[in-house]
Amino acid sequence: MTVENRIAAVVQKYLDGVARDDGELVCSAFHSGAVMTGHFNGEYLVVPNAGQFIADFMDNSPPISESSPNLTSSIDSIEVAGTMARVAVSENGLEGADFTTYFNLHEVDGEWCIATKATYAHA
Repeated sequence: MTVENRIAAVVQKYLDGVARDDGELVCSAFHSGAVMTGHFNGEYLVVPNAGQFIADFMDNSPPISESSPNLTSSIDSIEVAGTMARVAVSENGLEGADFTTYFNLHEVDGEWCIATKATYAHA
């Protein structure tokens, strides 16, 4: 498997976890020290323990099938530099918004994981 395929597989775990309402799968894509940044309800936030935060949010929200019945997602690009990578993702129809997200990944102990998630909801 190529490096790009290994990286895409990690990001796809996140996307599949969101689509399936599987917080555990989402969390498994992230490093335990990962952070998420973005503007949420008009406020800029830096969220520690991003994977668990997202999983907990999902556990306390209506199912994706109800809140986002037309959700589509795609991996738009992957850039690799040694043991780090940047992946651009589009998520459309997620809770009524279209998102552009940039994931930064690192290879840690031979496994790729998401280290940061920066997200933007298009108006």
